[in-house]
Amino acid sequence: MPNNRLSIVKGIRRYLHYYCAMSIGSVYTGGEAPVSGNYRCVPCEAKGRINDIPLAKGNNFPPCATCDKKQWKLIRLV
Repeated sequence: MPNNRLSIVKGIRRYLHYYCAMSIGSVYTGGEAPVSGNYRCVPCEAKGRINDIPLAKGNNFPPCATCDKKQWKLIRLV
């Protein structure tokens, strides 16, 4: 009988780029950026404005320059 836990770990290592791609579209409120990428302000997007920022992994999410909120959505990995 195969060890399922070991198979999952091997799959994540082999397809790491697919594992990271699942976080695109995720919304983050403050704290640190989990991955490097471009993030878009969610409240501004709801009002028809586009405010994108590049952010490196581990950097803190800043308040939006337009609406002063900290709700960001990952739109692209870098």
